[in-house]
Amino acid sequence: MIRTGNICDKLQRKQTAPFGPMKVGGLWGRRVEDTVREWSLKVNDDLLLDGFRSRPGIQAWIGEHVGKFTHGAIYVNEIVHSKELANKIDFLMKELIACQEEDGYLGTYLPKDRWTNIPDEGRWDLWAEKYCLLGLYAYYQITGSAPAAECAKKLILLLDSIYGESGAYNLNESDAHGGLASGSVLEPLMLWYELTGLPQAKALADRIVEYYWTESAPGTPHLLKNMTKLPYGLKNVASGKAYEMMSCFVGLTEYARLTGKTEYLDKVMLARDQISLYYRQLTGCMSEREWLGRARNLTEKADLENCVAFTWIQLNSRLYELTGEMRCIDSIEESAFNHLMQAISPDGSTWIYYSSLTGPKDITYWNQLPSSETYKEMLNINTGEEVSHDKRDYVSAPVTCCSTNGQRALGLVPQYACTLSAEGDIFINLLFDMEKTFAAQDNRIHVSMRTDFPRSADGVLTIRTEKPCKVYMRVPAWANQTMIDGMAVQPDTYFEQAVDAGETQIAFSLGMRLRLMSPGFSNRGKYALAYGPMLRTADSLPKGWDFDEIVLELPKVLT
Repeated sequence: MIRTGNICDKLQRKQTAPFGPMKVGGLWGRRVEDTVREWSLKVNDDLLLDGFRSRPGIQAWIGEHVGKFTHGAIYVNEIVHSKELANKIDFLMKELIACQEEDGYLGTYLPKDRWTNIPDEGRWDLWAEKYCLLGLYAYYQITGSAPAAECAKKLILLLDSIYGESGAYNLNESDAHGGLASGSVLEPLMLWYELTGLPQAKALADRIVEYYWTESAPGTPHLLKNMTKLPYGLKNVASGKAYEMMSCFVGLTEYARLTGKTEYLDKVMLARDQISLYYRQLTGCMSEREWLGRARNLTEKADLENCVAFTWIQLNSRLYELTGEMRCIDSIEESAFNHLMQAISPDGSTWIYYSSLTGPKDITYWNQLPSSETYKEMLNINTGEEVSHDKRDYVSAPVTCCSTNGQRALGLVPQYACTLSAEGDIFINLLFDMEKTFAAQDNRIHVSMRTDFPRSADGVLTIRTEKPCKVYMRVPAWANQTMIDGMAVQPDTYFEQAVDAGETQIAFSLGMRLRLMSPGFSNRGKYALAYGPMLRTADSLPKGWDFDEIVLELPKVLT
C-alpha cells in the first residue's frame, strides 16, 4: 500500500521538525513525566474502546478519544521512552483495528445514526473517524504496521463512498457545526495520501476544499469566503466553533503543501494573522469558551478552551514549516508556556478545560472521573438506545477533549524547539533543556541545549556535526540585553553562526525582564506583568481590594 514515488507538485518545506526520539529535561520534561505517570498510564483502556466494541458509545463524541489519546501518547513517548506506555499504545491500536467493520466503518454509532446530523443532538461520526486516522498514522510512523495501514485504507475508501462525488450524504450536514468538525478530516486524508498515494484520499480531499467549502455546496460553512474577511469573518464561519475551524485550517495547510496550491496557504496565513490580531488573549488562546466571538471583544474573564490553544499551536507549527515565519514560533511559545503549561494540574493527573486571565484555576468541574454522577450526566447524550449504567462505570483518569489535547501538546511543542532547514542548517526556535539528532542530507547533526528556562534564559548550546553547517538561534522580541557567543544581538531576529565539523559550544544569555502588557480589547486601563515570555500571577490582594477595580493610570506618552 505504501507509495514509491513522490508528489511532484508539493511545496518544499522551509523547515522540518523530524518526528523521532529526543530528550527533554527541565520544567517541560518534568511535566511530561508527571502526566505520563499520573494521567496517560491511568486512562482506562475500556473507556477508550468500549464504544467501538459494543456500539453505540456512551456519548456522541466518545469515539474521538482513542485516536487522539494514542496520537499524543506516541509523541510523548518519544520523550519518556516508557515501555509500559508503548505496550498500552500497541494494545489500543490492535484492539481498535479489530473493531473495524467489514465495510471499513470505525466509529461508535449504530447504522441508523451514522453520517448525518440529527437536529438538536449533533453527530460526531466523521470527527471521530478523523482521530482514528490520525492515531493509525502516528502508530504506522513508529511501527510500520501493515494492519494499521490497511485499516486506514478501508476507512478512507468508505468515507469517499459516503461523502465523495458519488456519495449520498452531504458532509456539510453531518454535524452540528456546519460541517467544520467533519471537514477537519482533510488533515489525515492528506497525510495518508502523501504516504500511500491512495487516489480516493486525494479525491475526497479535493471535494472537501473545492466543493463543500465553496458557495456552491448546500449548507456550506462559508469557510473559504469568510476566513479572511477582516475582522469579523471568522465568527460567521458556520457556528464559529474555534477548535473545529482551526482544525480545518490545519488540513487546508496540508492540502496546500501537497497540491502546491499556494493560494490556500496564503489564505490560512492571513486567517492566522487575523486571529492573532483580533482574537488572541495574552495567554495565547482566543476562544470565548469554545467559540470565536466578536473580534476585539474578549474580556479578562473569558473562558479559554484548552483544545483551542492546542490547535493554535498545531496550526502555527505547520505554517512555520512551510513559511519559516518567526511569528509562528512566537505564537507557539506564548500559548505553550502561558496556556498549556498552566492548564496541567499540580500533580499532572488532569487538565483544566477552560482557563481565564483572572480568578482561580478550576481543575474539577470539567474533569470529573468517568465513574462520577456529574460526568455521567454531562455525557448523557441520547444515542437512540438506552445505555446500561454499568457501561459508564470506569475507574480511570479523567478523559476529556482537553486532556487528550494537552498530552498532544506536551509531545508536539519540543519537536519544534530545534528544526532543520531545507539547506541542512539548524534553527534553534525555543528554549528547552533538550537533545536531538538530525539526519541532514549527507550530514548528521546532534544538538544539545542546556538551560534552566523558564527560571532564566541563559544556557549553552552544543552542536556536533560531521560536516560544516550554520546555526540560527531565535532571539525573541521579549529578550533584553542579549549576548550570544560573546556578541550583543538585537531582539526579534535570528542570530547566525557558522560551525565547523566536530563539536562547537555556544553560550547564550537572552535576558528576561519584567514587562508591562495590556490585554487590550475590552480591558482598556488594565495591565498584566510578564517576565520574559511568561505571564505572572497574583494569588491574593490586600484586604478590601478587588481585581476588577484595579485600573492602572499611565502617562499619556506610554499609552
